[in-house]
Amino acid sequence: DGNGAASFYDAETRVKNDYEKDQREIEELMLRFLPLYMEDLQRGAYTVPAHTEQSLRHIFTMGAAKEYFYEKMPSMYNPLGLGRKAMPLACKVQNLLIADFLNYLALRHDVYLSATGGEVKKTS
Repeated sequence: DGNGAASFYDAETRVKNDYEKDQREIEELMLRFLPLYMEDLQRGAYTVPAHTEQSLRHIFTMGAAKEYFYEKMPSMYNPLGLGRKAMPLACKVQNLLIADFLNYLALRHDVYLSATGGEVKKTS
């Protein structure tokens, strides 16, 4: 089974999220802004919205209740030992974290995905 990255992140277990079509742009934004995001979180200059934090807590509580963690031997690449049955959980976590990062970009830097319509930008 192995503990390497390939044994967890293969084509069958690849986590698909709601941002697949914007993956390249999001990765570029993360290269530029992720250090600022992390710094602002640490300093308290940006606070994760309560609903996001509550959703993450709920997801991890449900994951523990359904015994999604430690299905496989934990490793550096897979510290929670997630297996195939945990993929929906991983997808939900990715969606929440990416959405929060995009929320941060909009609020703190007035940066939006190029696919974001003008109406969304006006109401943000």
